[in-house]
Amino acid sequence: MKISSWFNWRLILLFVVLGPLFGAIPVLFNVAVKWEASNGLLVIFLVFLAWAYVFGVVPAALTALFLSLLTSLLPTSYRYRTWLQLLTAVATGFAVTLALFIMLFDPLTAVKLAEHGAFSALICTIVGQLLRVVPNNSFKPTPLRGAA
Repeated sequence: MKISSWFNWRLILLFVVLGPLFGAIPVLFNVAVKWEASNGLLVIFLVFLAWAYVFGVVPAALTALFLSLLTSLLPTSYRYRTWLQLLTAVATGFAVTLALFIMLFDPLTAVKLAEHGAFSALICTIVGQLLRVVPNNSFKPTPLRGAA
C-alpha cells in the first residue's frame, strides 16, 4: 500500500466499511460459542453488528486518517515496508480506539475495545495492501502537451 499523501479517502472508506465488522467478529464468535443455537441468535447478531457500526465508524475513520498521516511522516526508506505499516496500523488502531472509549467505559472495557480496534486495523491494512489502495490523483490537472 503506497501512501504518498497524508489524506487517502479510499483507505478511509475501506476502514469505515470493513473496520467495525472485523472489530466485532471476535465478540460475535464469543457470543456464538456461549449461546446455544436458537431462533434468536440471528437477531442478536444483527443487533450487535448494528451497534458495532454505530460505535465503530468514528474510530475506524480516525484510525485510517492517522494511519495515512503517520505513514506519510515515515522516512522514505521505511515507508513501504509491510511490517512497519502493519505495526503502525496496530498501534494507531489501539491508540485511537482507547482514546475515544476511555471516556465512555471503564478502563478495562476500553482496553478490550482497543484490542478489537487494533485487530480491525491490522486486518483492514492487510486488505488494503492486497487491494493496493492508493490515493486517487485524478483531481490534479494534467498539463497540456506542448505547454511550457
